[in-house]
Amino acid sequence: PATILKKIVGIAIPITIGATIMPLVNLIDAGIVKTRLLDAGFADDVANSMYGQLTAFAEPIIGFPQVMITSIVVSLVPMVSAANKLKNRAELHNNISLGFRMAMILAFPCAAGLFVLAGPVLTLLYPTQKASALSAVPCMQVLAIGFVFLALITTMTGILQGLGRQVYPVINLFFGVLVKLVATWLLTALPSVNIVGAAIGTMIAYIVAASLDFMAVKKFTGVKLSAAQIIVKPLIGAIVMAIPVHFVYVGLYGVIGSNTLATAFSIIVGVVIYGLMILKTKAITREELLNISGGRKLVSLCDKLRLW
Repeated sequence: PATILKKIVGIAIPITIGATIMPLVNLIDAGIVKTRLLDAGFADDVANSMYGQLTAFAEPIIGFPQVMITSIVVSLVPMVSAANKLKNRAELHNNISLGFRMAMILAFPCAAGLFVLAGPVLTLLYPTQKASALSAVPCMQVLAIGFVFLALITTMTGILQGLGRQVYPVINLFFGVLVKLVATWLLTALPSVNIVGAAIGTMIAYIVAASLDFMAVKKFTGVKLSAAQIIVKPLIGAIVMAIPVHFVYVGLYGVIGSNTLATAFSIIVGVVIYGLMILKTKAITREELLNISGGRKLVSLCDKLRLW
């Protein structure tokens, strides 16, 4: 029974941590943000409004792309676990590297898209609260950057779980939350920073937890990762995507005056550009794409269009 319980708990940990990071962050924000905003000199109604910018508008949106990262982790855990039990270091390192790459291939465009289209996305989702939604743009942009590190945390939680080291992500998250507490306490009391300080505190917490998780992964596996493949290529693709997406939105909105259509078309343009960049930079290979669910159809389409 103890072994069965351990396995059940172990499988749940990557999903549980991914699902509880935001509630933990929200708990800290609920406890101190309004108090510190009042200390900064803001009126009670203004402090409530600012707090709503973060928790009611920006934070819920960041949770949407996290679902994709979690799906990667669910498949990554058994792959890492099997290679670890067989003591197949080459396969273990390959699985870890692939997990990192897939997470970043998804995380960077999501972060870049939410950053450059923060205003349009917020007003699209909250059309009846346009003024309040637009005031949440700075928080949204900070959290969009932080999402990259949140994706890393979720991925490395799965890796460490597969290695049987599930306690480390929990401990590392605890340290991240402590840093979040200090950073939020200090920053939100600054009138010029105000509620954005809470978002910055969240981003710093993700960076701390992700850094500690990475040190743990390196310690237990000795894996050597390619910064060019994991970070540089997806990042370049995201930047190349973000620039035209911004101008497409501005130009199209200026012509048709519809935020919904301009945002939707901009996202489609972004997906196409980023997909082409990933293929052209070989951030993912043809063989790797064949092993992904639905990858054969994509490979067939790319072959017909001669995109390789």
